[in-house]
Amino acid sequence: LARVLDWHQEFPRARSLLERARTINRELGNKTPELHNMSNLVNVLREQHEFAAALALAEEGLESSRSLTDRWLEAIFLYLLGRVAIDRGDVGAARKFNDHALAIFRELAMPDWQSFSLVKLGFLAVVGGDTASARCYLAEAVDISRRFGGRLNLAECFSAMGVLASHMGQHERAARLWGVAEGLLGTLFSTDI
Repeated sequence: LARVLDWHQEFPRARSLLERARTINRELGNKTPELHNMSNLVNVLREQHEFAAALALAEEGLESSRSLTDRWLEAIFLYLLGRVAIDRGDVGAARKFNDHALAIFRELAMPDWQSFSLVKLGFLAVVGGDTASARCYLAEAVDISRRFGGRLNLAECFSAMGVLASHMGQHERAARLWGVAEGLLGTLFSTDI
């Protein structure tokens, strides 16, 4: 329910549910479900622009996932740390976290998460003015998403390709790409609960 509320931008309600679930799982000693709650809570905190809290929680989650030797959760928290770094404007840290997350997602053969990491790396390459690398990252992300991913992955790809096109002065193409991304997202997330 908390994730649905998050998708529908009901952040205070999502946060409340996730904090309660985290407390219950901690009290029961259920570390892995608690970490799942924490990862979702990091996203809610980011959406509420509470970047310092999101950073602290993601760092705690990374440390805990490493102590459990849960590689998937470790990669998720690295990815989330990359998202928080983007939010905070720290391109170098964002690249480092996404590179590390991508390596683990490749190791675990998780194409959907590989695609998400590649999109972030493509976006970071655009921000850094490296259009050649951005194209490579985004082309691989699109290829993976077409073969294995769903609409959300493709929407992320098209949105990032729109940023690249805009950066290159191709504004009409950018608008078309963003329209495709919006259309894909519109089919996923209804505004009615």
